[in-house]
Formats: sequence, structure tokens, C-alpha cells
Amino acid sequence: MIREDRMSPQMSGMPVTGYVDRWSAHEGQSLRFFVSSEEPEYKVQLVRLIQGDSHPDGPGVKEDLIEASVNGSYPGKVQDIPTGSCMIVDELPDITELALTASIMATMPQNPGQTVFCLACGDGSKLSLNLVGAGTLALEWSPRDGSSPMSALLLGPEIEANQWHHCTLSANLASGAVTFSLKRAGFHPREQQSRSVRLTIEDGAAGVTLTRLLLGAGNLETSGAQNRIESAFNGRIAAPRLWQRTFDEAMSEILLTQPDKADSVLGQPYACWNFVESAGTDHVPDMSGNEMHGRTINRPTRLVTGPLFDGSCEDPLAMPDHFNAAHFHEDDLSDAGWDESFSFTIPDNMKSGIYAMKLNTAQGEDYIPFCITSEVGKPTAKVALLVPTVSYQVYANGRLDPSILPEDLVPLRVTGGPTPADVYLDRYGLRSCYDCHNDGTGVAMASMLRPMTTNARPRSRSSFNNSPHQLAADLYITDWLEEKNIAYDVVTDHELHQTGTDRLADYNVILSGTHAEYWTAEMLDGLKAYTDNGGRFIYLSGNGLYWVTALSEDGTLAEIRRDQGTRSWSAAPGEAYISLTGKRGGLWRHRGRAPQKYVGVGFASQGFGPGQPFTRTPESYNSRAACFFDGIDDEQIGEFPVLISAYGAGAYEFDRADVTQGTPSHAIVLASATGFSDGYQLAVEDAYAMAPFYGGSVNPDVRADMVFYETPKGGAVFSTSSIAWCSGLSYNDYENNVSKLTENVVRTFMKDGPLDL
Repeated sequence: MIREDRMSPQMSGMPVTGYVDRWSAHEGQSLRFFVSSEEPEYKVQLVRLIQGDSHPDGPGVKEDLIEASVNGSYPGKVQDIPTGSCMIVDELPDITELALTASIMATMPQNPGQTVFCLACGDGSKLSLNLVGAGTLALEWSPRDGSSPMSALLLGPEIEANQWHHCTLSANLASGAVTFSLKRAGFHPREQQSRSVRLTIEDGAAGVTLTRLLLGAGNLETSGAQNRIESAFNGRIAAPRLWQRTFDEAMSEILLTQPDKADSVLGQPYACWNFVESAGTDHVPDMSGNEMHGRTINRPTRLVTGPLFDGSCEDPLAMPDHFNAAHFHEDDLSDAGWDESFSFTIPDNMKSGIYAMKLNTAQGEDYIPFCITSEVGKPTAKVALLVPTVSYQVYANGRLDPSILPEDLVPLRVTGGPTPADVYLDRYGLRSCYDCHNDGTGVAMASMLRPMTTNARPRSRSSFNNSPHQLAADLYITDWLEEKNIAYDVVTDHELHQTGTDRLADYNVILSGTHAEYWTAEMLDGLKAYTDNGGRFIYLSGNGLYWVTALSEDGTLAEIRRDQGTRSWSAAPGEAYISLTGKRGGLWRHRGRAPQKYVGVGFASQGFGPGQPFTRTPESYNSRAACFFDGIDDEQIGEFPVLISAYGAGAYEFDRADVTQGTPSHAIVLASATGFSDGYQLAVEDAYAMAPFYGGSVNPDVRADMVFYETPKGGAVFSTSSIAWCSGLSYNDYENNVSKLTENVVRTFMKDGPLDL
């Protein structure tokens, strides 16, 4: 299949795009919007999003134009996205004699133009350690007058990628004598001895004092909220320490060969930075007591292993010396830092829903989605859609290419050139948590303070099956609710995380999105408390409640660590702990909190071809849940074309019941989708060996189960267990058994008082 909106790589990308400072607001609250436009003027129109899929077999794009004071024309300007992370220590005392020690690991040593660390002086001169290509390090002095820098190369074997090296820098700025020494950690026959290079600053640097330290960058310029890093380093720096003295050769040798004993021999350093303490913030504390604290820019990855890591402990908080390191990347980003373009205050009595600021220029358009919610305690409906904004944030800007799989496994894949969104992502190096950094390590953190041009847009489609995904797929639900005249509010994952079960308690029934995959502990706790106290939850998702996820205090950053489960990258050994919480990441299942305990089902299989319908079980006719099938005589549910994966209400990713993982013993399996091709394989967490019996054609666990069960105090859970389910709601002008069954469940769950089954 060829997608019509594909474009040639020569085109410019996104002529206009932007982002919002948070996912939702209620009446009286304001949202701030940030826009970049390649045209001198752009237009803004507030729209309420109803349905985003333009597929000819669907109901078509639907959006309501909303009269609002924010509508109109605005002056445009291009706002770029400088990426790269570093650590900075400002306002160091006037130091003229110093020694800096650290361990370093370069992940792309072949690339020139990287600065490992930079000592900036008050007069503008700099002393830095740089990678100049082919794994060669150079010590460089850049005078304040802008004249040619002086440099000295460290001769000997090249720095090898992903290998730890201990290093020391000793400098007397007054005399101009600078020495750098390096030794590879561990044994290597070519590098048994340390290597040194000396640099003499001509005429010395009399009167020059060190005032600022940068780790992982050659320079940092800040303008407003935007940080521009030069010469970003790709790699790790561990246990950085600073002395207000110089070291002779014997002292340097101790630091290189016995770094764990350095303090006892050389005395306490003037500054000693710890990357484990406060790892969930941008603060890097100085443990010396002199309060020379550092801060990070663009959140380098923390709670990663350092040179002392030996596998004896995986918990960074239990053995912090083994994890006292940070991984810097040239494509890290926590905040694009754009200038604010306009703001919008939610007026009174504005209907809850999924909205967007629609941006237009003569050359193109984009949407900046957000949600308008009701205030806690002031619902406007009995039903709420829990919009999976955490999953949107993690998926946003994903660039996985379906060509990584054999063609027969992705028969619906999109071919052709990149979309405008793809071009834009490439231009600015934007990543999702499904991608890897330029150095091949997985992206663990996702910010919402950046354009999110894929997966979090109403027209976005997955290139794996040419279908809407995330936000665009969730609009199938809002469209259906509108068609069935079911009043609803929306609430967001971020609100549930911040407010807990109080955010859900206003509603008789909560609907999930189509792929609510990423959940925080606070979200799980909130859902459990809701259903335990009489709330009713309709799980319209597949592969939901899957990954352990954490949010920063302000909700703008989401973090994961992938070391298990179906994944696009794997965390290195010892790096499964999330820096924002200090707790283990991976799958909730492996934390004892499998999704079966919350929604009765958990991830079973994934595939990118057509799916299967659900076949009703005898319990669907005779059980206490038979009323859900009122008006439905069919044995097969969803046996027709759908808008996700082309066919069958059970498709793409789906879940099954499993009492060993926590499906309640009183749960009823009402229908199951089976008979999948081997393009659908069993989830890897259930596959115990390399074997030919995990495909859908032979393995009975490759199935989707529709499940119902009651919870305390009149609560209940109903799970459809398939991402594709909601894409069948509109088939045959909304008159079909997927739509009818869903409506029966929603209207039953909406009623006040006990369930009338």
C-alpha cells in the first residue's frame, strides 16, 4: 500500500508546527502554546477533534470549529531545536591551580568535534579535552582573544568505543603548565601503562581563574528557556572530582590505577559530584560540603553503570558508587525552549473533549492537541474517556521503520518516501522512546516540551499497518460517543497520575483509549481504588498497562527502562532502574502488577497483518453478562473490515485472560479471537525458548479474550482486549455488532445503583 501523503525527501518538512506546555486544563486555567513557522504569518483556529481518519471506508474527518478569542493570524518565526546534554557547574571560586579527575567512556569516539569536559575561565579563555576523530584525544587551550588555540594530542592507541578510561587533568594557570593523563580501566595488552600529554600555555595565563566547569560540552549558551550546546559529547562520565591543587606524576598514577583509594591518599577533593543523588532532577549535588553543586541540561541519562559496576548489585541506591555516572548524548532533549507564541484561557462552560490548535500557513498545516477537562468534583457526564497522554508522550516522534521486519510480516506496511513529519524529525534529531540515540543506546526519556509530529496528531498513521495509532485511533471512540449521543468528559493519564482516584470518582464509567500501554504506579493505584469502590471500567485497549513508567514532578518528562518484554531496544545490564523514581522499570508484570490484576487480561500477541473476529463462548449466552449481547444474534463479533489492520476486531496487539497472572477467578471469557497467522507471534515474555511453536497458527495462547467481571461495591470491568476493536465501531454507519455490544456495556455501566444484569 502507498500512502497518498508521502513526499519526496527534497521537500522542507513542517512549514508550521508547535507544542503546548501541558496536556490539559479546565475552565479558568491557561495553556501556553509555542509555534515555529517558516512563513511570516500563520493562522490559528481552535477545533474540537471528533474523528481524524480520512480512510474512504470510514466516516471521514470530523472536527468542530470553535469560536474563540485565540483564533486569528500571528507573526511567524522559525524556532529551532538545539539538542545535546551536559552538566554545568557555575560560579566556581577563582581557582588558579586545579586537578580534575573522572572516568570517561566514549560511545562514538570516531566522530570529531566532541568535548569531554571544558574548564571556562572568567576572561573567556577555555581549557578543554576534545575528541578530534579516529578515537584521538586532544588537550586544547583557547585564548580569550580569539587567536588560534594551542593543542596537544594524546598519542598512543585510539580510544575504543564503550570502554572505560580513568583520567586526570592537572593545571597551573599561572605558570601555564597543564598535564593530562589517561589509563584504560582493566587489563589490555596494548595499554598496560598510563599515557600522558603536556601542554604549555604560552606566556602562561597569569590572572586567569577558573569560573565554570562543563562536562559533556564545549560551550553552553542560554537564551530565555533555550539552551544551545556546542561540541556535545556522546558517552559517559563517572565520578568527577575537583581539587584546588595540582598533582605530580605519582599522584596521577594513584588516581589512574587505584581511583577508589585516591581520597585516602590525596585528601578530600574540593568538589565531588554524585550522579545518583537527586537523579530524578537536573540537580547534581556536590558531596564535599563546599556546595559546588552542578545541574544538567537536557537530562543526560542517570542511574547508569560506571567503571566500578561488577554485577553484584542492580539497585543504584543500594550501591551508588557502582552507578555514579551520567550518559550524555548529542540528541538529548528535555525542553525545546521556544518563545511563547500565544496562550489560551479555558472559558466557562466549554465542553470537555479533545481539542487542538489548528495551525495553517500557505505551505502546510499542523495540529497541537490538548484536552479540556472538567474540574474534579464537577463532572458534566456519567462517562469519561481516559485519554492515554502518557502513551502519546512516549510514542511521539517514533521513527521505527517497518523494513526492519520481513515483508510477509508487515503486509500492510507503508512504502514510499518520508512524510513532512519524518523530514522534520530527521532535521532536528527528534526521538521517541522507541528509538535509539545516535550512539545506539535506547531513548529512555520523552518530553512534551517539543513538537510531537507523529502518534500525537489526529491524522498520524502507523507505517507498519497504514492505520491510525494513539491519538488518531482514540478519536474513533469520541466519534462513536458523539454518534450515539452518549455524553462524556475526558480526563488524562497525567491528571490520574497527579490526582489519583479522585480524578475518576466523579464518573460511573471510565473508558480507556485504544492503546493505553504506559502506566505509572500512581495511575495503577488510582484505577484499582476506583474499581474497588464501585467504579466501572471499560478497557478498549490492547497491550495496555504494560510498561513501568514514571513522570517528572511537572509531568513534562516521562521515563521508561526497557529490559524485558516486547521491545525495540534493551537497557544495558544494571540499568533497569528509572532515574525519576529510583525504582525498577521494565514490565509491570515482572513487578507483580500484571495488567490481568486490573483489567482481567494482559498482552498476548502482536502482528501487523489482518486480524480475526471474536467468537462467542457459551458463557456469553447463559451467564450473568448475557445482557451485553441483547440485540446481537451473531456468533462472530467483528467479522468485517475495520480501519486498523484492515480486517477483524481482534488485531494489531491484543490480550488474553490468565489466572496465573491475576485474572480474577470469577471473570467470564465472553468471546475469543483465534486462528491468527504466524505473522502474529506469542509475546516474548511468554516464549521460553527459540522454537517454531509460538505462532498464531499453532499456539492457543495467541488469542484475544473478551472478559467481564464484577469488582467490590457494585463495580465492574469489561475488556475488549484489542487495539483494533474501536476501529470497527463505525462500520456500516455504526450499525454492527462491535458497536452494539460496546453500547450495551456502556449504557449498562452508566446506570446509577447496582448493576442490572
